[in-house]
Amino acid sequence: MRPIKAVIFDMDGVLIDSEPVYLHHQYAHLKPSYPWITVESMYPLVGISGQEYMPFAAAPTMPRSGRKWTP
Repeated sequence: MRPIKAVIFDMDGVLIDSEPVYLHHQYAHLKPSYPWITVESMYPLVGISGQEYMPFAAAPTMPRSGRKWTP
């Protein structure tokens, strides 16, 4: 067995920008429950941490839309 000579870590966006894929996955998951959601209204989610996401998800209104965010 040959030893590993190099390892490449892709810190999201360096080699492959997967944020658009993840954003569209979130959109598809949320759309049935929140039909007014648009991909554009979810742009504030791009690049935020899980800790920052939770207050967004718990907010009574969607950012920029003013629509109620109710489960």
